[in-house]
Amino acid sequence: MMGAVEVLKRTTKINVEWSRKITHLLCSTGAVGFVIYLTPYEVLLTVIVFTVALIVSKSTGILTSVHDVPRTTYGEVIFPIAVGLGALFYHPDSPYAQTESTLPYIYGILIMGLADLAANLVGHGIPSPILPLSKRKTLAGTSAFFIVAAIVGISMGIPLPEAILFAAILAFIELVVPYGFDNLFFPALGAYLMVFSMH
Repeated sequence: MMGAVEVLKRTTKINVEWSRKITHLLCSTGAVGFVIYLTPYEVLLTVIVFTVALIVSKSTGILTSVHDVPRTTYGEVIFPIAVGLGALFYHPDSPYAQTESTLPYIYGILIMGLADLAANLVGHGIPSPILPLSKRKTLAGTSAFFIVAAIVGISMGIPLPEAILFAAILAFIELVVPYGFDNLFFPALGAYLMVFSMH
């Protein structure tokens, strides 16, 4: 997927911010299927390979479609690590599984894939004040994250009050954790919150 987006960027000259967004969406959508089609060990092997590849790519500049942004971020490298942590504790077949349901894992991945993407799109697209506790996160971006996270939670059966609370917690993480490291928390923390709501 990343190779295809890299070819697209190099042939069409699309902005790197858009190529990153496309890659983010495609990879998160693909990661949802991991819990259905792969064993926990296959997921971990996959994310290890992707993490090493992305570290090498970031240091050498191979994948310009994800690395060439005018800000300091490690989100693309953190992404597969976060997927691996989510699978380690919330893939039903994992020896460390906290639940037998696939829904918490999927919820956590969708938070990273959709809510975080919405924050980036809206935050860069709509001028709004920079929020306290953050160097560059905006009111518009954080609001978009919160709204999309709440919608994802409600659509997956989380009761409305809890879906709103969880969205607020996750939006706060997105606000205060810099340099793309917020990605590290979304799959596992999102899954944990959903498991909490199921008890």
